[in-house]
Amino acid sequence: MGQARRRRDADRQAGQIGSPIPAAGLQGDHRGTCIACLRPTDTGLAFQGEAEWIFAGLLGLGVPEDQVHPALADLDPAGWGNGLVPVGKTAVTVRACAECASKPGFPVALLLPGHPVPAVQPA
Repeated sequence: MGQARRRRDADRQAGQIGSPIPAAGLQGDHRGTCIACLRPTDTGLAFQGEAEWIFAGLLGLGVPEDQVHPALADLDPAGWGNGLVPVGKTAVTVRACAECASKPGFPVALLLPGHPVPAVQPA
């Protein structure tokens, strides 16, 4: 589990953001959970486009603004790590529950190997 998620877990536990954090899973962390609400989910989606679009997409899901870049760095350290932002178009797949994705109107699908994931792109 990445640093951003651990920090967000601690902030929620302390009541500083959002609702209280759900209990950790059997592995003792929040692997396999929605990137926004941290509830277990087996669904997700991909964001395709410029870095700003992907950043905005995570904000739309409900990821706190100060946690978006660290969360992306956890997902793709080569592209987003050390304060970097990818140049040009890129794609990031995230776990997101249907409830969080429905707020901005994003589609989700089961995250299964070899199956397509709905991609959200700027118009």
